[in-house]
Amino acid sequence: MATTTLALARSSSLTEEIHDQTSRLPLPKLLTAYSCLAAIYFISSLDINAAANALPAISRSLNAGTSITWAGASYLMGQTAFQPLYGRISDILGRKPVLLACIACLVVGDVLCGSARSAPWLYACRALAGVGGGGISSLVQITVSDLVSLRDRGKYQGLLSGAIGLGSSAGPFLAAGLIPINSGGSTWPWNSALVVSMLVVGAASLAVFVVVEKRFAALPMIPPRLFARRATTVIYLQSALYNCVWQVDMYFLPVYFQDVRGFAPLKSATLILPLLLLQSVAGVLSGPLMTKLARYAPVLHTGMALWLLGAILKLLLFTRTTRTSVVVTSLIIEGTGIGFVLQPALVALQSLTLPPTDRAVATSTRNLLRALGSVVGVALATAVQFAVMRGALPDALPRAAREGVLDGSWQAPAPSGGGGGDADWVVDAVLDAKMKGSGMSALSKYFHQACGASIKL
Repeated sequence: MATTTLALARSSSLTEEIHDQTSRLPLPKLLTAYSCLAAIYFISSLDINAAANALPAISRSLNAGTSITWAGASYLMGQTAFQPLYGRISDILGRKPVLLACIACLVVGDVLCGSARSAPWLYACRALAGVGGGGISSLVQITVSDLVSLRDRGKYQGLLSGAIGLGSSAGPFLAAGLIPINSGGSTWPWNSALVVSMLVVGAASLAVFVVVEKRFAALPMIPPRLFARRATTVIYLQSALYNCVWQVDMYFLPVYFQDVRGFAPLKSATLILPLLLLQSVAGVLSGPLMTKLARYAPVLHTGMALWLLGAILKLLLFTRTTRTSVVVTSLIIEGTGIGFVLQPALVALQSLTLPPTDRAVATSTRNLLRALGSVVGVALATAVQFAVMRGALPDALPRAAREGVLDGSWQAPAPSGGGGGDADWVVDAVLDAKMKGSGMSALSKYFHQACGASIKL
């Protein structure tokens, strides 16, 4: 009891020392600061999506095989592991030095990625880049909320979606301009000692973290009071579910277009563009809409419905031969829904939060849960895709082709002249299995989508 009382007293004392970093600048200075923040956000988004579109080619170049999914997972893990720190450390040290440190991490990590000569080295460098990229995402959002009033926050946070959309749109084209084609796979069984031990250690660490934050921390990184209101808890849950879906899309759409459809990276990037552009446009429009309505719920619910509709269309209609018009229409609907959800959810959270001194930790906690959703989503979708694809390979498939598909090294042979030859049969069997795997990974992520869309604020 005495320990708890002492901890509460220390917490109260330290909380009083955290200054409200709200700063209202004259319009010219505000626009200058905002432009710099948007440029940083653009570069961070460019980094994420360029890497996603390049993964099949990187896998071939480094002979990474099935482990190539770690290029995405390591970035997300670096992003997630440090996410709780950004809000609280920036409260103590100020936004600028922490943001500059994150930019340095991203730059150093990407430079080292460019020099990678082995897959493990690439994954380690992507993790470092993830530490920086995650900090940039949180600190840009936190700083914008410091600079503008709650009434204008929807407009300015919505405009940030333009930077995200431009970076997301340009990233795949940047990657497509640097490299060529194909790959796919996964690594340890769920019942292996390594996987079980990591799950146990992770669960135990989470339990210890919760106890320390609740009972002993003088200045918690994730204050329990953030979850005291049902509405804020729902927004946190939605953030995890929706980012789970969005990140799986970003990683698996290139796999569908390049591995299943056989398109080059440039065409893959072009087909993903409608989703990213509409996400950007809808995100920008969401700000003025929320300002005009003085409510965020209608915008959020419209976005949820459109996102779910686009997801269902993809699940039902995407095959090895789907017409381009159907692909583009589905992605336009989904992209519009995404834009009406991601940034408005942040505005909703900040409007419900708390004193200004909690704004930074509330934002970084939301981004932590988004990053966790990304890690879990990509891992689950990869596992489901690989398991279904392996089961769908016919028994009569040549052993070399089977092993090549499972380790990510399989390359489609040249078609036989007259059609219907052995090479054509093998290609059809492998692509059918890849399509089934993609469909099941899609099914798992759209289940999360349906769960998220069903939650009402």
